[in-house]
Amino acid sequence: MKSIELTPLQPKRNQLAAVACKIFGHKYRLTKRYQSHLKEFECTHCKKQYTLDGYGHYTPLTPKMRRINEVYENFYITKMSRTS
Repeated sequence: MKSIELTPLQPKRNQLAAVACKIFGHKYRLTKRYQSHLKEFECTHCKKQYTLDGYGHYTPLTPKMRRINEVYENFYITKMSRTS
């Protein structure tokens, strides 16, 4: 007879946290702050990552958005070094 392997509780916990976020909203925690006033956030419940778009709205942090933030940060640093 094969033994049944128990699944970890982590996926169910994430599902419950996601439901809590849908009902009560996300609880954002700042994870990274750039010098150019860009910020990256993470929800403490569901662990999803977000960033602010050009209009100040929270958008999911995709690899493309992360790269945009990094490029914008490099541009900002270069611009500030030229003005000094």
